[in-house]
Amino acid sequence: MTQPFDLTQSLERLEGQRWPDPPRDTTSLVKVVHALRRRPVGDLRPDELARLITQDVGLPWLLPIAVRILRDTAPGQAAGGWYDDDLLYTVVTRNPRVWEQFPDLAHELRRAVETLVDLSRSVRDEAETALGQVMRALPAEKGELGEWWRRKPVRAPWAG
Repeated sequence: MTQPFDLTQSLERLEGQRWPDPPRDTTSLVKVVHALRRRPVGDLRPDELARLITQDVGLPWLLPIAVRILRDTAPGQAAGGWYDDDLLYTVVTRNPRVWEQFPDLAHELRRAVETLVDLSRSVRDEAETALGQVMRALPAEKGELGEWWRRKPVRAPWAG
């Protein structure tokens, strides 16, 4: 189960751990990840969340935000709107063991994916395969979810 946290805090503050500055000759990916860890998690755009999640950075805080975004934007996709396949792919391709820590979140993600109607075949196949592995590893779903992140709508800072 995820615990409430302050979206105005950075991963550095939430984790209580400041990474040293990366070496000057390091890759741009390493530099970006270090910089993103210093920004408030609630201000991260989907592409920035995906970049951090792909690197398995800050998962206890970023996965709930990402799933909330995916869940809240799914109804718009069904109505012909845009859907962030990159964020979805990033989230569903985490190691199934990661989801053992967040079973309710995994069930919420599965329900969001089930509402999507216009995913590319490759993303749909990847999501179904990954979610199938995750669901087999989790206990059966229990009743209504009570997580704080499920009740709060997403305020997308990049959307104006």
